[in-house]
Amino acid sequence: MNLAYFQSQIHRTCQPEAWRPVYLRPGLCATTGHICGQVQGFLRHGIDTPGVFALSQTLGEALWYTAEWAAFNGLDIPSIELAPHHTDAPMVKIAPLEALARATSLSACAFAAHPEMESLTNHIHSLERLAHALGDNMEGIARMALGAIHMKGIHQTRDS
Repeated sequence: MNLAYFQSQIHRTCQPEAWRPVYLRPGLCATTGHICGQVQGFLRHGIDTPGVFALSQTLGEALWYTAEWAAFNGLDIPSIELAPHHTDAPMVKIAPLEALARATSLSACAFAAHPEMESLTNHIHSLERLAHALGDNMEGIARMALGAIHMKGIHQTRDS
């Protein structure tokens, strides 16, 4: 799956009343804040497979908000160059994950405040670095996010 397909598919799932700054900006920042909270949970409970899976799902939610905020502002996610398609072994150290989560949250807030191509690119790359640290890539995160949308049975589209 490529990010062009992802952006077109998730855009169909955004309810018309939600497609506005008052919904998308706080959602983007809140979702990346949740990423930081999940990494914080690793400190208490350790890094385990269910926790990494849950964090990957939250990355998918953050990608959803990112794609919608980009579309709202006329920015095109598929034009951003991603790293080669590979996955690394999941990271097992808290400090690097915390730094990546913090950078992702900060880049989300910067993109929410200044929706420009440069801030979008920085944010997508921070999501990508965190995905790689979890042993995944952006296409895997996008696939997971679309799968979750379809499993929840979201049939309302912007076109209906």
